[in-house]
Amino acid sequence: MNKPEYTFSDLVHIAGYGSRVFKIESYRVEQCFSPSEEWTDIVYDLIDTETGAYVECDEEDLRLADGSSMRKPTARELSGQARKDRAKRVDELLDAMNDTKVLVEMFPEDDEFKAKVEYLTIKLAEVTAE
Repeated sequence: MNKPEYTFSDLVHIAGYGSRVFKIESYRVEQCFSPSEEWTDIVYDLIDTETGAYVECDEEDLRLADGSSMRKPTARELSGQARKDRAKRVDELLDAMNDTKVLVEMFPEDDEFKAKVEYLTIKLAEVTAE
């Protein structure tokens, strides 16, 4: 059996998630079989330290945050990252809203585009209120 490289409470980064930090809550070892081979996978259950979102990840996609399992992000670091993430979400919503407003002007009879503008307005209000 493969020995897990990471353990409970380690702070890690996940490939494809940028600088977001996740805490390892648990892991499981899966023994897999096919007619021609067998292998072992280690799957980690993680929690986003900023949002509390749950993520599952294979071991090969993880790396320790800041090279140490003992370092925890400061409140200031988490707050700064939250501001960056929120700004990115606002930019994405504004881009989508501007594109959809152009479609409303091009196709004024299509209520789907108008509904999408309303939806984006609500989402933008939610994100900016966070």
